[in-house]
Amino acid sequence: MLWRIAISGTPRIMTQTSPILALPYLQPSQAQKHVTHNEALQLLDAVVQLGVTSRTASTPPAAPLPGVRHILPAGAQDDWAGQPAGTLAVWQGTGWIFLAPRAGWLAHVADEGLLSLFDGVAWTSPQFDPQNLPGLGVGTTSDAVNRLSVASDAALFSHAGTDHRMVVNKAAPGDTASVLFQSNWAGRAEIGLAGDDVFRLKVSDDAATYHTALSAAPGTGKVSFPNRAHLSETVTTAQGDYVKFACGTMVARLKIAMGRGDEFGDGTLSNMYRSNFVDVTFDVPFTAPPVLGVSIECPETSGMYKCISSSYRVVTSTKINDLQIFRTSTGNYDVMAHVLAHGRWY
Repeated sequence: MLWRIAISGTPRIMTQTSPILALPYLQPSQAQKHVTHNEALQLLDAVVQLGVTSRTASTPPAAPLPGVRHILPAGAQDDWAGQPAGTLAVWQGTGWIFLAPRAGWLAHVADEGLLSLFDGVAWTSPQFDPQNLPGLGVGTTSDAVNRLSVASDAALFSHAGTDHRMVVNKAAPGDTASVLFQSNWAGRAEIGLAGDDVFRLKVSDDAATYHTALSAAPGTGKVSFPNRAHLSETVTTAQGDYVKFACGTMVARLKIAMGRGDEFGDGTLSNMYRSNFVDVTFDVPFTAPPVLGVSIECPETSGMYKCISSSYRVVTSTKINDLQIFRTSTGNYDVMAHVLAHGRWY
């Protein structure tokens, strides 16, 4: 049956039911309109916010509560017998009503804890496909360049039983395959292959100019340090050489005359022969007391005349106080103390 209504003077043909849920319309001059109206409400109650108990049960529950809904599988039995697979069965308190689903209906399936979509043929469970995603953000948003973006305190990549290898691949030698370390989004260090196939470690203090700290030749494995500390100055004095490095390190190699080294003592174990105290003032001062090493040069060839020890009372940034040597016997020649001092000149 068709009937006609007019809105703003324009006639329109209406059917007896709605086009999507087939809800019955009230008809002109219809008796008992409440029956039709209640039927429409009943259908709405069945399919709006659709949630079903199961989509696999093949027999009706023994004592269903009003509003219980099931998606019927193939071969349903008893009161469900003869209904096509996929039909929605709704218990209305006195009996089951059966509704044919439309493509696009979405239902929550309670016993499986998932959503099921009717695609026009069958109820399916849409699955998340992680392949070929345009981007993925974990705790943040990805973009066209950073198509995988992770914001977290840590990230873990572990083995699946044995080994684990992370690969950073580039298309051609002139491209870049590297790991960039930033501070507040400003680059401070980069390691990898940047612009060629030479492995480099580079650092920067302004995120614009990078300095190569280390590089390794791919053909030989030879490692070079292009910006290593070089000798900046060697100061030679009567004492010896003071070698000052650009990094601030200074090494002093000094030769100090100590006399024959038998000026005091009687040669006994408790009173060994020993030299006078000698104070050594550094011709080039250190910024702090250096680390000392002292070796003794005794010209005699016989072991009985050789020196065996040295000592000093204190060392400062400018001086060695009371340097002294000890020997087991008297000697015929002057003894020299070779001092190696290691510290900083700035």
